[in-house]
Amino acid sequence: MGDYLKVVVTGDVDSGKSTLIGRFLYEMGSLSQGAIEEIKNTCQRLDTDFEFAYLLDSFEEERRNQLTIDTTQVFCKGKKGRRFIFIDVPGHQELLKNMLSGSSYADIAILVVDVQKSIEAQTRRHAFVLKFLGIEQIILVLNKMDLINFDENTFREAKENTVEFLEKLDIEPKYFIPISAKQGENLCRRSKKMLWCKGPSLLEVLNLCFR
Repeated sequence: MGDYLKVVVTGDVDSGKSTLIGRFLYEMGSLSQGAIEEIKNTCQRLDTDFEFAYLLDSFEEERRNQLTIDTTQVFCKGKKGRRFIFIDVPGHQELLKNMLSGSSYADIAILVVDVQKSIEAQTRRHAFVLKFLGIEQIILVLNKMDLINFDENTFREAKENTVEFLEKLDIEPKYFIPISAKQGENLCRRSKKMLWCKGPSLLEVLNLCFR
């Protein structure tokens, strides 16, 4: 593994993968003011709200269509000298080959699921690829909790549906984390909006995975 923990972020095309990474970098203080201003200007030009995903999706087509086309690697430095490489891979069906090649470098994987949609067809494909590549450490992240008012029951139902499918592939995620990537909830610190969640934040889990 070396000095870096290489983390591939997978999931369906609209699950919020790029937003998760962009917001994580922001929360960790890994972004320059220049980068933030550039995204603000781009969002104004495209007449859209601030998008953390644009930090990863740098091509004009990606930003206009709000999808990841190319595989991107970004570096993030944590505390105690721990450093991460996030690998942002496409979620679109036609770009599965890009996802496969990007994932092949990873030590662990984050499987991002839209809590309102649960298991989508492309999420299933990504899970198959992770199993094929032999990536054993998989963190299941249920995103967009803000859109369901951080409801515990909806989270648990989506989690059960996802686990039921993953068990068929003999995949057993050790951690299940409810998050709002857009709002930064449960990314680098435990969320005060989900006090019912007694588990660790994503950053805490990544630190545990670092060996």
